[in-house]
Amino acid sequence: MSELPDADWTDWQQFGFDFGRVVSLAAAPLTDERPQIFAVSEGGELLTTWKVSSEPSAAWANWAKFNGLLGSACSVGVATLTDGRPQIVVGTDTGSVSSWKVSENPDAAWSDWSSFDGPPA
Repeated sequence: MSELPDADWTDWQQFGFDFGRVVSLAAAPLTDERPQIFAVSEGGELLTTWKVSSEPSAAWANWAKFNGLLGSACSVGVATLTDGRPQIVVGTDTGSVSSWKVSENPDAAWSDWSSFDGPPA
């Protein structure tokens, strides 16, 4: 696999998701540059998966419910803070909440949800 910017793209591959239709999707790298994906299902569940190692052909972790947000997610966005930690913002039925990695360790815990000054989704 080439790291050149004009290298060919790989072929499309199936990406399993057994939680219904995805209504919102976002991704950002962890501090070790492994990608982490967040998905909101049509039932309002927030789920996540990530590459289990930094190898390009590494497997993805099984989808898991993310950080105790139960059935009220409508949309999701994620960005990288200046120190490389990802921060997620989730629009819910009643407003927006945010969580971020508590340290630069890619395996660190996520913070508890905090209210985010944003409109309901």
